[in-house]
Amino acid sequence: MNKLALVSLFAALAAHAAQEIPFAPTITLQGPMQERLEAMVRNGIERTDPRYLALCFRERNESRWWQSEFWGKFMQSAVPLACMGKDRAFTGVVAASVKDVEASQLEDGYIGNYDASRRCGEGWDVWGAKYTMLGLLSWYDGSLAAGAADEASLATCRRLCDYLVSTVGPGAKKKIVSTGFYSGMPSCSVLEPVVMLYNRTKDGKYLKFADEIVRQMKDEKGGPRLFDLAFAGVPVADRSEPARIGDRKTNRNKAYELMSCYQGLLEYYLATGRKDCLDAAVATARDIVTNEINVAGGASAGEFWYDGAKRQHEPWHSQQETCVTITWMRLCAKLLSITGDPAWGDEMEKTFFNAYLASLSPDGSEFAMYTPLDGYRSGGRCHCQMHTNCCNANGARGFLEYLRTCLVADSSGAVVMNHYVSSRAEAVINGSSVKFETHTLYPKLPRVNITYRSENSMEFPLKLRIPAWSARTSVAVNSAKVPNVKPGEYLVIARNWKQGDKIEIDFDLAVKAHENARHVAFTRGPVLLARDSGFADGALDEAVNPSSLKAMVDSFAAVRSERENGISQTVAARLYFTTHPEGYDGALPSLVRFRDYASAAAGWNVNSHCRVWIPEAYRYWTDITHTLP
Repeated sequence: MNKLALVSLFAALAAHAAQEIPFAPTITLQGPMQERLEAMVRNGIERTDPRYLALCFRERNESRWWQSEFWGKFMQSAVPLACMGKDRAFTGVVAASVKDVEASQLEDGYIGNYDASRRCGEGWDVWGAKYTMLGLLSWYDGSLAAGAADEASLATCRRLCDYLVSTVGPGAKKKIVSTGFYSGMPSCSVLEPVVMLYNRTKDGKYLKFADEIVRQMKDEKGGPRLFDLAFAGVPVADRSEPARIGDRKTNRNKAYELMSCYQGLLEYYLATGRKDCLDAAVATARDIVTNEINVAGGASAGEFWYDGAKRQHEPWHSQQETCVTITWMRLCAKLLSITGDPAWGDEMEKTFFNAYLASLSPDGSEFAMYTPLDGYRSGGRCHCQMHTNCCNANGARGFLEYLRTCLVADSSGAVVMNHYVSSRAEAVINGSSVKFETHTLYPKLPRVNITYRSENSMEFPLKLRIPAWSARTSVAVNSAKVPNVKPGEYLVIARNWKQGDKIEIDFDLAVKAHENARHVAFTRGPVLLARDSGFADGALDEAVNPSSLKAMVDSFAAVRSERENGISQTVAARLYFTTHPEGYDGALPSLVRFRDYASAAAGWNVNSHCRVWIPEAYRYWTDITHTLP
């Protein structure tokens, strides 16, 4: 592919729609969020060398590690987001890395870095092949968008899948659930690119391979059991027998890999219409919301499910792996697209503004591997004797999912606005383009102004997601109030839209207290608040008087957000802390400031701390029964 074709490829990405969600987002951000995105592209994506990530495919001497996932993970965001950057030389490096991967393919179709005696066995070989297929398909879709389809990349992907079919497919000696770790979940998650490959080629052998993977996910006793355990209502943290919790081979509690399997099942549902796949995914995702998702929209400790919603205030090791955060966003995005249930948009928003943005370094150059609710943040360690790790390779995909779901057209012919951010966005309905421009400082401020910018008038319903947390939301079109605005639902405005029509939304950014096991955390709208050592306004481990919670929330409401750069926000409250009540002013309230969790601990070092869950102090004369045996 020549240089002109490369430039054409990336220039055309934003106009291409592949499958259910556009290949690249048809949205241009403005303001602080655009600055964060540009920093991530400039300092993160464009400073990553995909040819370095592809080096491992030449060596083929691995026995247990996961280097082979890095290139494919990176390509899924690098190809769509590179069009937003200005470094055209980078596009050439991406193209060269594709050729490197193609050149590494063996005659039997294998692409990977495992020793011949260990291929598709224990370890992460099939998992790595999944990501290699996803990377090749990302490049193929991008070339297709430019009108110059790179058929070589698709052919390479087909040969790799053919190798998997011959090794772990229908009739093969080896079952796919017997490979890898965690009851075969990492290997079974290859279902996603297998179905995507079938969608692009319509070759029946790939659908048969997908059929067999789904059968083993469902029926094999030693497999993931993604159907019966979901329909029985077994929480994800309890899907392994207690004696096998520490057994890496049979454990079913690995968070990232389990969700990746359900992502594949949703692709399979779209291709086949098998509703039990959708129902199992929905049941599991709802369980994750109830039992695992924390106040930041993140999950996992040590990369496992752990009944985290109840235990999130405890000092867990390796809390909120970024790969888990991103995979949860991807699962919510797919469920939002398929079901049209705005609850999945609420979940995406909560995760994006909190757990996800908290994991992205202030300069956009890297992602934290883990983002604790109490502690400090830092860059992740190197993996697999390479100068990168899984979360850095994966990180930008979270931003991409947010962009892809901001403004979309659904199957009914409606335009759906799921997220509110200063932007110019476009959707296509009935072959016609509709454009909206949004001006807002949301979620720092409650007002969102939206203008219809298409030159031609058009009649269609616009669906606005009204978050469940916004108890009282006001919406007006051309200054006329719209009735029946309900939290947790889409507000449908059907009209003949004319250029310049204006929508004004005012959300209810009330501060709310969330209590859990004698601890309290605060949110303001979708944003989680945290104490920050940078304010130097008291020890972060101070306890608060539980009888003053209402006064604390009222105090929050009385203090306006302070002015800060970017999307960060600070709110202050006069809180009654009781750890040190002695002294002349010990009975007086203390002025304590909270910052949005994503912007807290911004130093990314051991001297920059934040704390979300504030302990509630015990009082002898009211809590004596809690302290005596």
